[in-house]
Amino acid sequence: MIGPAEPTEALLEVHRALHRRLLSATAMRADVMPGLSEVLRDRVAFQVSLERPRRAYAEFCPDSLRVLKADVCEIRVFIGQTLRLIEPDDRAAQLLRSGLHEAAHLWAFINGIKDVSRGARYHNNRFGQHAVALGLEVTRVPGLGVHTVGLLDWARIEYADLLVDIDRALVMDLPAPVMTVEPGPEGESDDEAVAESLPRHVTAICHCVDPAGRPRRLRMSAGSWRLGPVVCGACRGTFRPVDGAMSIGGGSGAAVVASDQKGMG
Repeated sequence: MIGPAEPTEALLEVHRALHRRLLSATAMRADVMPGLSEVLRDRVAFQVSLERPRRAYAEFCPDSLRVLKADVCEIRVFIGQTLRLIEPDDRAAQLLRSGLHEAAHLWAFINGIKDVSRGARYHNNRFGQHAVALGLEVTRVPGLGVHTVGLLDWARIEYADLLVDIDRALVMDLPAPVMTVEPGPEGESDDEAVAESLPRHVTAICHCVDPAGRPRRLRMSAGSWRLGPVVCGACRGTFRPVDGAMSIGGGSGAAVVASDQKGMG
């Protein structure tokens, strides 16, 4: 048996919780995908990390390792993307969705089914069928094909206990971006400096990505942004502001959002 890849101590609890619950979820679907849970347990190195390449939530790497002369696949879940873009109440569902999405790829791989193309960016209808069988809600995105957007209603009920367990293990968070105000010219009052430096516009992204892996973006005035959540009609996700995405008025256009999380976005 090939055990899961060992994470750092800080991620150990969520790593174990997500891996075990993913095994349980796939075992629950043994009637339509027999053997998937066993392959996931025995032939897949499961990893959880804060790394976030190409803004991915997770990825599946077929036969990417050799262990005792046996080929081993990898499933990597990038928890930093979930912590940064998903509301706390929805994070457990997003993490399970990410794991099940990659499990659908695993099922296609072990059965010799082609489910992606264009450098694995385009997901075809066969992938969509596997995703739905595992309890994922899918939609179609131009240029990307089938896109998983969440859990189906029956899956939220069937996986309810698993989601509670994942949520309990997810005790970490990322520091929120910090609003900074640069001092104004000598003689300018503090109120004037603050007023001049307040953000005028917000740039935000949803869960959609284009064929090149770039996220879908919008830019609006800060006043309109504060009116309430903005929901994408394609992925149904809520737009989230990105680091450095709030700009001030005037000639400089300098960003006034900073983050201590270097390299996270």
